[in-house]
Amino acid sequence: MEFIEHGEFKSLRNVYREFVGTITNSYKRNAWEFQYLLLMGFDEVTFLCEFLERYLKHNSIPYTFRHMDGCTEEALPSFSVYRRQEKTASIGLFHIYPDTERELFIYFFVMAEYTNVNYAFVACRSVDDYNNLVKEIKIFFRQWMVSEKLALALPFSRPFELFKIEKVTWDDVILPPALYRSIRLSIENFFRGEGFYKKHGLPFRRGVLLAGPPGNGKTMLCKAIANEMDLPFILFELRKTDRERDLKDAFMIAEEMAPSILCFEDLDSLDDTFISLSSLLNQIDGMNTTEGVLILATTNKPEQIDPALSNRPSRFDSVFRIEKPDEDCRRRMLRRHFGDLMDEQLLEEMVRKTRGFSMAYLKELYILSVLQAIQTNSETPTVEDIYSALDTLKRQIRYANKPVEEENFMGFDMW
Repeated sequence: MEFIEHGEFKSLRNVYREFVGTITNSYKRNAWEFQYLLLMGFDEVTFLCEFLERYLKHNSIPYTFRHMDGCTEEALPSFSVYRRQEKTASIGLFHIYPDTERELFIYFFVMAEYTNVNYAFVACRSVDDYNNLVKEIKIFFRQWMVSEKLALALPFSRPFELFKIEKVTWDDVILPPALYRSIRLSIENFFRGEGFYKKHGLPFRRGVLLAGPPGNGKTMLCKAIANEMDLPFILFELRKTDRERDLKDAFMIAEEMAPSILCFEDLDSLDDTFISLSSLLNQIDGMNTTEGVLILATTNKPEQIDPALSNRPSRFDSVFRIEKPDEDCRRRMLRRHFGDLMDEQLLEEMVRKTRGFSMAYLKELYILSVLQAIQTNSETPTVEDIYSALDTLKRQIRYANKPVEEENFMGFDMW
């Protein structure tokens, strides 16, 4: 295998020789006392290089890091600082547990963009030492994600991202009571029922699909599930550049961190990617068992999802329709936002007049009412502000359903 570094082709054999030479000459070690491993693949190498240093610092494990550039070495404060620099590739050497029986060296070559030219050489006195280190890193990563309420955004082919999950609880979710109970019990009882699944020889996995028009709470439900379950939450956002390798990475991470939740947003976008339906089906119920993984997915267009995926238990066992809010849900949503700003008479009138509004539009009714009040230097929205906002939104909905033409905008005045 060959790759390009500074415009020149270098083979893995030459890089390996440089690695051994660095151990011998710079660190004054007998290179033959070590066992050597070669790690290849974007998923394993990227995961390791992203979390190795974080784990070492958190546990106060002694180590040093050096940027490797040919025969020269430049000390930097950390690998993460080095990787943030605008470089084609990140090339670094970790020296961990120096001068101990667990001493090991890890040499990374990680490209800035998605590519198969990513690898790491490991020199360890015992392969078990390296395997135990990786196991400890994964345990640390899982505990850190859960305790800090972090979600992992995939695929790895895009910039690696951990983000804070917005604080949403079950109490924030507004749905018809029967639907709310069904969704919540389906999620919570699955993770409580591991013993039942195993006792009866059932695969411990489940799929839940949330379907319905946009703006009615599917994303909020996902956030509530992510917050309430105290489990690793992995978000896979389907985009045009995604490939089957990205899908395999996502399932691999979910399985290694199980019990966990793997969430696919906008599942109807699958046809727009390089991921085939058969690949997704194989990951869900093929050779990989996805034990302990809840597969959660959302779609605005359930009719565009192949029935082989949406109409078969053991893939998506439960399909919940999240429709536009009924009268009771509109009432609860308006009361939540407006509070005492609406008396009962005005509230009931707004419930009737907002028939057909999505949850997003009900929220926008409140925001626009506040903006109307700000324009008139009022501290709180008046009844007139609320009616004005309602008229504006109704016009907006009508225009949203028309072709985008200049005269549509000429006749639309937000205020």
